[in-house]
Amino acid sequence: MDAPAVAVIVAGDIEECKKLVSDVITGVKNANGVAFTHFMPAMGYAAKINPQSAKFAQSWRQTSKSTATAIIKTNMVESVVIVGECDVTVSGIILACIETNTPVAVLPFGKCNIANIAEIKKPITQLSGAIAGGKVTTTGGDEIISREYMPKRQGDMFSILETLGICQVGAGSNKRGGGKQIEAAIQTGAVAVKNAIQSVMPKKIFTKQSLQSVVDNALANNYAICDLVHVLRLFNACGVETPIEMLFERMAKIGVPNVTLSKLSGTALGGLAYVQWLGDKPEPISGRAWVYQTLEDADRALCNGSIPAQSIIVLQNMVGVDVSAIANVILGMGREREIAIATDGTCEPSNVLCVQLCTPDTYANEEFSNIQNGDELEIDATRGRFNSDVNAKELKTRAKRNVPKREERYF
Repeated sequence: MDAPAVAVIVAGDIEECKKLVSDVITGVKNANGVAFTHFMPAMGYAAKINPQSAKFAQSWRQTSKSTATAIIKTNMVESVVIVGECDVTVSGIILACIETNTPVAVLPFGKCNIANIAEIKKPITQLSGAIAGGKVTTTGGDEIISREYMPKRQGDMFSILETLGICQVGAGSNKRGGGKQIEAAIQTGAVAVKNAIQSVMPKKIFTKQSLQSVVDNALANNYAICDLVHVLRLFNACGVETPIEMLFERMAKIGVPNVTLSKLSGTALGGLAYVQWLGDKPEPISGRAWVYQTLEDADRALCNGSIPAQSIIVLQNMVGVDVSAIANVILGMGREREIAIATDGTCEPSNVLCVQLCTPDTYANEEFSNIQNGDELEIDATRGRFNSDVNAKELKTRAKRNVPKREERYF
């Protein structure tokens, strides 16, 4: 039998993962396989919430998929190992494996030890003051916020994939450069060869039977909703439907620690969304809509004091994007009782009232995508309503004028 050809696709910093890739190749060779290494641009976590690039998450995933598909077909690859740290890029490569029916194994970079964390670990309240005083730029502020937030969710995507058996158990939580990570890399290389021989295809893994256990495990462990949404896209690609209603029902049944959830409908939505909060049920909030297409614009407006009390920040074009950085800025300014968020992206639980996963999303020419600056909105968690003062006739007029938004292309 010919030696299986394994493509080791690296989605991350090349210098940082050289040793890791070498260990994967060792595992492939030990299992009598042949390895080919390929590198592609990655959209790391810090880059993903960086305001300049957040809106490109959707197309970055598509670009990763297209690139990986070309690698697989051109090299007649029989199995793939993904070495990466970016949930957007990794999910794009897995989509390519699903499309080409190629076995896949994932090896995360592992958790990093952030050096001198005390130098940047400032309370968000201090950070917002520094931004307002001109000592820290808004982009620099976002970087600090990402450093604050990253350790809380780093590796969640890979922990979810561990549930499916695509990652080695514990690989997502291994420290970078440690002995356990070396062992995981060698094992992953061997598993890739085994997958090729035994034809362990992705569509045998992303099944209706495995869906509920993956969702339940992710919710029980309080993994990031954004990362869970990325994985649900993979199920969709395998023909397993994962509607928002299903996700909400499991969240409501299992419960997320210290978080209360409520399903929303209303005139600001063509479908459904959900709202979450910590602590006591919030009072209804009504206010003017401030609509943004990038986190940078919303961040700048907040830090410059341009958004008044009783406002709702509408973040459109955020499908697949975690907007928690904006919630953190609102918290840092102590404005969580006067500003709320509505988005088709996701946000981790906080004291900021956030309507998320709005459907249909921005790419559909319906209610949510036609919210404009100045519209009066109301979020009432008690009644489960997200309403707009825009009448049906005006919505139809806007829909005629509005060209449905397309995925932003980074390349």
